[in-house]
Amino acid sequence: MFLIVLIALGSAEEYTSFLGGPSELVLSGHPGIKFANGDQNCRLGVFNDTVRFGLECRETFPFYFDSNMRTHFGASVLTEASLKFEGKGTMNGLDQWALVHQDAFEGTQAEDWSNKTITECSGVTMLGGYCQFSAGETWKEFTELPQHTEVRLVGSLHFIDEWRGETAYIKLGTTEENFYVWTKTYDTNNVVEAENLCGKAEVVEGLFGQSFDVKIKHDTSKLLVVFGSTLEEQPCEKSWGVSSLQVFLR
Repeated sequence: MFLIVLIALGSAEEYTSFLGGPSELVLSGHPGIKFANGDQNCRLGVFNDTVRFGLECRETFPFYFDSNMRTHFGASVLTEASLKFEGKGTMNGLDQWALVHQDAFEGTQAEDWSNKTITECSGVTMLGGYCQFSAGETWKEFTELPQHTEVRLVGSLHFIDEWRGETAYIKLGTTEENFYVWTKTYDTNNVVEAENLCGKAEVVEGLFGQSFDVKIKHDTSKLLVVFGSTLEEQPCEKSWGVSSLQVFLR
């Protein structure tokens, strides 16, 4: 048995409910169900072999399934509002990396870093840079991170002027406990051919942009990111900087 119930509300809007057990409503002989409001209308249904099931509005299909049950989205991307996804993205059963922070280090100071200095060399803006970062570390703690099991850190580290076998490094963890996840040793004596890109004019940069891409297991809401080096000289002798930093979770 199939029962159609029409409910009239005080607002004069009408809603139709289809109630029943294993019953089903079968529509045939036309494209589907039309939803109309004045001159505006859309149709939901089975259309042809290409559009097995979908939504058609004014001769366009914002959404439909094809004969292989692949999903198609024909609607234009919003240009006057932000696009926001809640939760994680999954493809072929695998969780995808979600970008939760990026920093091009523009402006005059880097927000929330222990050393906030920003400089520019050869068109690259960076945290630190020539005559700024040498011995020691700079760090930032990211808080209120969404639920995850892995973290990924991507960016570039810049070696400026006459390094002699010293090492730059990255540490990740918390303020209570952090550990080395990336190191790079550089020596200008090993440079065969290069150009001066930053710093002292008489010294070439053989490793001006060294990219890093670090992935670790991590599941807490806080993450401490530390950049540092084993340099001992003054920063106008040899220095370093960080650019294009991105933090991903999954």
